[in-house]
Amino acid sequence: MNRNKISIWIIVLNFVIQSQVLSQLSVSNLLEYQLGNLPDMESGNLSTLYDQINISYRYDMLRLFTKIETFQSADKTKSYADFVQKSLSFEHDNLGIMIGNFYHIIGRGLLLRTYEIPGTVFEDVGLRTRYGFYRDMEGVMASYSPDFAEIYAFRGRPLNNLLPPTFSDDLRRPQLLEGIESRIFISQYTFSGSYLRDNSEDHYDEYGSLAIEAALPFELQVYSEYAQQFGGDNKILDISKNTAHAFYLGANWLYNSFGMSYEYKSYNEFLLGYNDPPPLVKEYQYLLLNRSTHRLIPINETGWQTEFFFSMDGGHAVNLNFSESVNELFDNRYISQEQFVELNYFPSVVTNIRAFFDHSFENLFAIDKRYTIGTYFETEFSDIWSISLDLQYQQFDRTVSETDKVKNYAALISVSRAPDLSFGVVLEKSNDSADIPEDKDEEYWLGGNLSYQYSQVHLISMFLGKRRGGNACTSGICYEILPFEGVELRITSNL
Repeated sequence: MNRNKISIWIIVLNFVIQSQVLSQLSVSNLLEYQLGNLPDMESGNLSTLYDQINISYRYDMLRLFTKIETFQSADKTKSYADFVQKSLSFEHDNLGIMIGNFYHIIGRGLLLRTYEIPGTVFEDVGLRTRYGFYRDMEGVMASYSPDFAEIYAFRGRPLNNLLPPTFSDDLRRPQLLEGIESRIFISQYTFSGSYLRDNSEDHYDEYGSLAIEAALPFELQVYSEYAQQFGGDNKILDISKNTAHAFYLGANWLYNSFGMSYEYKSYNEFLLGYNDPPPLVKEYQYLLLNRSTHRLIPINETGWQTEFFFSMDGGHAVNLNFSESVNELFDNRYISQEQFVELNYFPSVVTNIRAFFDHSFENLFAIDKRYTIGTYFETEFSDIWSISLDLQYQQFDRTVSETDKVKNYAALISVSRAPDLSFGVVLEKSNDSADIPEDKDEEYWLGGNLSYQYSQVHLISMFLGKRRGGNACTSGICYEILPFEGVELRITSNL
């Protein structure tokens, strides 16, 4: 950002802070300092600092917002300081206008999904620059919401969040989107339609979608959405490989203490760069299962997911989940399957025991016979103290030129004192050649976590040790976490 723009925003922020209506001002800050590096790197004591501040000011019908990010490293080419988001919004009765950076999702994200994963700091192994993990739009959006409908119209550039703020906007925001979305509410039904145009210098691509949501008798809820590209050889309402499309169907049913859901997906040539169709895989809090979550390939993927839930008196519960995904790529057919069962038991009001079993395989990544088991125990042993223990084991066959028998272990123990203190230890062990040095047969990762709520507005967290990297998924968004060895200090403030 040039100096003139920075000066203008400094003047605006100074005016806001000096305002007498401070009750309308909210500030949040995330500071993260690291002393360390990727394991086995020569410069093991690399010192870096990341900071993100969010400032929001509301006065009557107006709201002013900015996000400032800073990253400091010994390598100046990786360092930056910038106003990465700026927006001014206006709301009056049923009318809304937003100028600058904003978030919006069309339906279930088949055409467009912007998002922010709060508290997540992203870093690429090649670029080695840390920044907040979000994908927004920069432009203008208007909305009108009478009682029976919602209408949105927008024009803007989506963020390519694989590139850090050290890259120019021409590279981070190469596409220009224009779109309109409408929703109509009729009794227990919601009908939606949208149009999206992706502009480039010499041509444009057009997309459209239709959706229906219904709350039916007997506690049955149904949602279905279809999106496709127009023009070329694409046919209207076609879910074959001849048309670039995305189709999603989901249904939920609840009867007393029993519930079930079913979802179906069909995606073909629909990796747009700014959409995220539902992946139809269960998202786990268990470390080893979350790391091995199937990642959606919307270039071509069909499949389904079904889940059953049964709760009993005392909070006991049983959860079953089954899913399958099929990818037809490079004239080959690849299948991913998973079966999961979890038992949740409360022997007393202060003690919870969970146990799970999971079986899966993924042909595309040559992973077969993947079994994961685990147990979780948590109890309170006084009015303010509690302890939890999480044990997990995973094994699978990876067959490339020959078969590797991979085994992963994870143990997590945590002790908490309400309401302000918690500390824990994470120990992992693996013989996975993808994550360990060539001269070793197995590797250990041992790390300690400490969290202290210094006040109502300040949370201090620290990690010390060696952390294993890998896949992580939050709210259907999957990304890579880099391994780390050293000390990490994080201070989160909300004013």
